[in-house]
Amino acid sequence: MSIEIAGMAFSGDTTLADWEEILGESYASYIEPVRSKYDSPTPPKDRNDIFRDEFNQAVGYKDQRDTAALTQFYSDRDSIFSRLLAFECGQQGILVNTFNAAVATANSPDGARLNFSNHVLGRFTTAPVRVLDHGCGNCSFGLGVMLRDERIHVTFYDSLTPSRRLFLHGLAKYAPTSFVDRLWFCEIGQDFEDGGPYAGVISHEVLEHIEDPVGELQRINASMLPGGVLYLSTFFNSCGGHDPSHLDEHDMFQDTAFWFKTVDDCGFRLLDRDPNGCEKIWEKV
Repeated sequence: MSIEIAGMAFSGDTTLADWEEILGESYASYIEPVRSKYDSPTPPKDRNDIFRDEFNQAVGYKDQRDTAALTQFYSDRDSIFSRLLAFECGQQGILVNTFNAAVATANSPDGARLNFSNHVLGRFTTAPVRVLDHGCGNCSFGLGVMLRDERIHVTFYDSLTPSRRLFLHGLAKYAPTSFVDRLWFCEIGQDFEDGGPYAGVISHEVLEHIEDPVGELQRINASMLPGGVLYLSTFFNSCGGHDPSHLDEHDMFQDTAFWFKTVDDCGFRLLDRDPNGCEKIWEKV
């Protein structure tokens, strides 16, 4: 049965059978460790409320600069997070869920996000215009860029979690071939450079989680075309403060001055900024 998602015809969306094919175990057993997080509270809490409660303890670890405790927290959190996503996406197909977020990104009034696409397409007009979504998360930012112009092809780069495996499985099984042909998923440990050279790179709240951000920025720079556009969101302007999703052990000792100097030293020039947040657009020089 065909369904319309983001203006395109899909032959369907993911099911629990798709989940079990990806997981290699029953869906019920996979989500059992987190079922109580949804079913027990009255009223039930959504995922953001659950994580907000848990993150309060991590704020203390960061204040105390307790790297070991914070590292363990992240290890535990990643396992729980994957299961919570499975629980949510089992209630509705992951394609509808993800593409709805992508449409919101594509139509976002947020200046920096919208201007990233404008900067890229203003400089590079011949298809394919290649973009790297570096640390793609739920893929919504990169998909949103793809939805804005059919010339854009995107390499999604991140770890291959169960939810991302399900998303890719769903794309291959249900999405229009013409859309799937414009994207490539590159798992961490592989060479994202193989999908380039890139006219644009998205790195949305990623570098603060990387042990060697200088080396990673140099790697990104080397993968880009001259004049390429980098969208970068991290702790500029001391933005985020104690944002719990950024309490990784690697970001504990960095500040605003560090990030500006690092990006500049790695061969980028500031082009545009969101004056109210952490999002900046840079040009490869």
